[in-house]
Amino acid sequence: MKKRIGIAAMILAIIGIIWGGISLYWWQRKSQQYDGFINAIVSSADATGYDKKHYKFMGYDYCDSDGYTYSIKQPGYLSLVGNLSVTAPIDKGDPDTLIIWVEGWFKTEYSYGVLLYDDDAKTSYQILIDGQGNVIDSEDQSIVDAHRERVDILLKKANQMWTFPE
Repeated sequence: MKKRIGIAAMILAIIGIIWGGISLYWWQRKSQQYDGFINAIVSSADATGYDKKHYKFMGYDYCDSDGYTYSIKQPGYLSLVGNLSVTAPIDKGDPDTLIIWVEGWFKTEYSYGVLLYDDDAKTSYQILIDGQGNVIDSEDQSIVDAHRERVDILLKKANQMWTFPE
């Protein structure tokens, strides 16, 4: 009987060590990926006196003087896919948004997408782009061309707030 309890305790200890190692690696990797982005938002908020009560447990946000909102959604437990976003001012109807997915267990990769609204605010588009604003799917080229100025502003704002290593 003692032998069975000892084996069960050893198995539970091994499982606990493996789970703890994976959890520790996940936390370290998440911190490595997001600390620079968080520091940029916190620095901007501190410099302008932005009210940090808006910060959430797993996310951060900041609204600049032009009305653009910058947000960070860190990944949930054992996921390394979170996102950054830049949203145009809402006073012009539905705001266009740039979303940057940050992912990767061993190498950080970035994927970009835009949520664009036509001026009538009745039609919206979700389009994947690259870091320079070029469409991934050529079928979406005319839509992005029609919204080129707004896409470029969102990318410029993202690059002013955050640094994206190549």
